[in-house]
Amino acid sequence: MNVAVRIFLALCLTLPWIPASADCNSGTVLVSGKSDYPPISWAKNKQLTGLGYIVTGEILKSLGLKMEITHVKPWKRILNDAEDGDIDILVGIRENSERQNMFDFVPTSLIESSQNTFFMKGTKISTMEDLKGKKGGIIAGGSFSEEFDKFATEFLRLVPVRTLTQNLKKLERNRIDYIISPLLPTIHHIKQNHLKIDISFVASPLFTLDEKIAISKKSTCKKHLAYFNKKLQEMHENDFVYEQFDELTEEWNVLEYLR
Repeated sequence: MNVAVRIFLALCLTLPWIPASADCNSGTVLVSGKSDYPPISWAKNKQLTGLGYIVTGEILKSLGLKMEITHVKPWKRILNDAEDGDIDILVGIRENSERQNMFDFVPTSLIESSQNTFFMKGTKISTMEDLKGKKGGIIAGGSFSEEFDKFATEFLRLVPVRTLTQNLKKLERNRIDYIISPLLPTIHHIKQNHLKIDISFVASPLFTLDEKIAISKKSTCKKHLAYFNKKLQEMHENDFVYEQFDELTEEWNVLEYLR
């Protein structure tokens, strides 16, 4: 075997696999999202699943296109891949002015999510003002409302980590005072991983966010943006989205935890 052949085989074994035709013209549409954000996107048996893929899959099917869900990856890497055009569509992404340069957002929201403050029992937190002077934890690559981002820049100390598990462990060890995280996905994560943590949360959310579907500006799928919006509106009008949400919520059994 000559040197050129050995180099070629080595590259084939080490380079990441990318489908030859991943687009909205002739190939498979690559879709991705977060690994710990139910009901929209989470990892189950090492594969991404959730509301975002159900909805996106139905829309793509009506266009005669196939959907392929990517492997589980860190959210920041997924964002970078989508920005480069290696992923076509993201589910459960929040729109802001910076991301508008990289993605075309479907105007109609997939779903709203409440963001709550979690802390160890005994910590006195009840309002946003109580976060001042304390150290908080967030997920790297996350985005909040522009109003909260402005408040956080001016008054808060927020430390990003890769996973919710890391934040919960830091909270339990008193390395941070609170975390900002969506209510139901956080409770689902605690239950799913059988975490024994003496945690509390503020029942009323800090703020609510529009979770959206976004198409990479480097993907040929962007030509279907208006169609995506039309079909998503129809799915809301006929309660398809909410019916799927209810089924997924029953599957987690998270509401029992709140009682």
